[in-house]
Amino acid sequence: MRDVHIAAIRPGHVRGNHYHAIKTELITVIYRDDWSLHWDTGPGTSVSSRIFKGHGAVGIRIPLLWSHAVKNDGKSDLWLFNVTDMSFDQSNPAARQDAPPRKIV
Repeated sequence: MRDVHIAAIRPGHVRGNHYHAIKTELITVIYRDDWSLHWDTGPGTSVSSRIFKGHGAVGIRIPLLWSHAVKNDGKSDLWLFNVTDMSFDQSNPAARQDAPPRKIV
């Protein structure tokens, strides 16, 4: 674990729509309403999705090159607790966003 960040997603909004070429990510989603996870398994692959309802917490490991996005489909804020294996470094473009976006949602 080299970097941790916490974020809220407002109802109707999406976080993600990107992939990582050089770092792996573990996302924990804490929810009190509906949300959906969208992903592909690399360039040129089809998009998959899964809907979550109710309340709880889910941990998701994101492999390298998999595009991923979390969409808040509910009416309450959705919380993300993300951990990566690369430290954030403002002077290193790779650490900020190590791959161009691949919009999946």
